[in-house]
Amino acid sequence: MDYSSDDSMDDPDFCPSIESYDDSSESDSGNEAWNPPPTSRRISTFSEDQLPALPDIQRRRTPRSKTMPPDDTVNLPSTSGATSTEISESEWVKQKIENLEWVMPTADDPEQIPYTVPFSGMKDIYTGILANANPIDYFDLFLTRDIVEHIIEQTNLFATQNLLDNNDVGPQARAHSWYPVTVDEMLKFLALIGWMGLVKLPAIKDYWRVHKLYGLPLARTVMPRNRFELILKYIHFSDNTEADTEDRLCKIRDVLDKFIENYKKMYTPGEDICVDESLIPWRGRLIFRQYIPNKAAKYGIKVFKLCTEKGYTWNLYVYCGKSKEKDVDVSEKTVMTLAQGLLDEGRTIYTDNYYTSVPLAYRLRRRKTHLVGTLRSNRKHLPKDVIAAKLKRGEMSCKQTKDGIVVLKWRDKRDVRMLTIKTSGLKTEVTQTRKRTPIIRPVTISNYNSGKTSIDISDQMATYGSALRRCTKWYRKLFIEVLWGTSLVNAHFLYNKYSTKKKLTITEFREQVITGLLDRHSQPCVTDHLLRCQEEPQEM
Repeated sequence: MDYSSDDSMDDPDFCPSIESYDDSSESDSGNEAWNPPPTSRRISTFSEDQLPALPDIQRRRTPRSKTMPPDDTVNLPSTSGATSTEISESEWVKQKIENLEWVMPTADDPEQIPYTVPFSGMKDIYTGILANANPIDYFDLFLTRDIVEHIIEQTNLFATQNLLDNNDVGPQARAHSWYPVTVDEMLKFLALIGWMGLVKLPAIKDYWRVHKLYGLPLARTVMPRNRFELILKYIHFSDNTEADTEDRLCKIRDVLDKFIENYKKMYTPGEDICVDESLIPWRGRLIFRQYIPNKAAKYGIKVFKLCTEKGYTWNLYVYCGKSKEKDVDVSEKTVMTLAQGLLDEGRTIYTDNYYTSVPLAYRLRRRKTHLVGTLRSNRKHLPKDVIAAKLKRGEMSCKQTKDGIVVLKWRDKRDVRMLTIKTSGLKTEVTQTRKRTPIIRPVTISNYNSGKTSIDISDQMATYGSALRRCTKWYRKLFIEVLWGTSLVNAHFLYNKYSTKKKLTITEFREQVITGLLDRHSQPCVTDHLLRCQEEPQEM
């Protein structure tokens, strides 16, 4: 028998049998072949020297068992980590879009997603401790000790590296007077930054002038001007030698992540959350600088935020350029990233027309989350007859899918396009305009107006006494906005909601936080010590 034949490999039904093997060889006595029974065990009567060499037999494919299930029902591992019976979220959304069909709306609401959040708000352990706390104590929830120590460590390291590597520093330069910054000194420096947002002067040096028009004694009693400017020059948040160059936020990534972690830890959002963007003014060179014409600053760093009621920022995401993922839209990725940790619990996300789309509605519906938002007329997969409808004031056009995605168009002074998976498009209510004129409008629009205000409140609160100034480092400006903008507004929200003391405005709260930082670390500065030594008579 020829064992080199490959016929058995080509025939899937080939099954070897005992009778097909011929073990005879020329070394056997006579022409008789020894074929033992299949169940017997061969007992050799030859010595090892007399045994014939075994032929080189190629491996044959094992036949398929009749009880084995077909390939399409077996959970075979794939390169993506999922099984063959599982599909990714993108593939699932793609299948839904391909089978999309718009029908006439019904008066019944879409299938409701139950609200299953076990707990919302601040944990009881914090509310009990902070019931009688001062504003500075609420601010310390976000500006924690580890953040301050990290900034001090990186600032001292950067200053040392700069002085050792920079050969252009002259012998009389102010940089030679640098000495390591301490915790008390850093907190006083940050307090002065916040105070400069309340008291606006043309330049930083004017806060130390003794001119009668600028005679403000606070800055001189807290810290010398040269020392303040040195800390402002060398303040740093990461080690340049170990930074990830592919991360465009490597200059501030560590500190930013710590702030976001504190935002999430201190407060759990309720049913309604909102996603929108803010713009931190910046006109310098920056690869991810954005131009948004409808913003007041127009040029700056775009920050996506997820906010809860009354402007509490639970998560934020700095936009650093286009995503490398081509299958997922930037707006969809932003919403899903910011809401990570809040999905699958029946919450409602409110978005504007930059984020709202049919694919996003399917993604959130799959993650048991409602979506309510305005729509752009040029979005894909929308019902063309609804978008193109010519309406008079007060009229409405609406359609929905079998999965409960509702798209409606309502005419007020202009067209208002909405998408929702929470309420029926036919539900309306009677409201009054500013001129006390009754008007009928969809309930979806009223829900959107009440749920979308959190981002606007957060941005409005941050502008009162803003500490932002013109500077040469974008990451420094981003840090100041996160500290004295977002973190302060969050602390103010928690104070007014959980403190038993009198409620404060955002400006009063800012004043008490700055005063608390200065009083807690009110050690005499170097200039005061020198003046005191000069006034006291020296002992002979």
